[in-house]
Amino acid sequence: MNKKIKLTKEQKTRLKILKERGKWDYVLKYGVVRFGGFMFLFFLVMDFIEKKEYLPIDYIVYPIICIISGLIFGTWTWHKINKKLQKNE
Repeated sequence: MNKKIKLTKEQKTRLKILKERGKWDYVLKYGVVRFGGFMFLFFLVMDFIEKKEYLPIDYIVYPIICIISGLIFGTWTWHKINKKLQKNE
């Protein structure tokens, strides 16, 4: 099931720029800040909707969970980008 996905010239350029900036720039920006930040806001909104009382440990656990999840997500998508570029070269 190795389908070759055709990328447009614009998509190839964008992916090459992301690759040139480096893995950790991508992982931090798109994984930790965007994905992890969204998760953190989601946790806060859901707790607010459920009217949950915050414990002091929540202020430590939520950010740690979000940072780790962001690192995993960013690393996974970084590898997906590299695979797409390799298949289209």
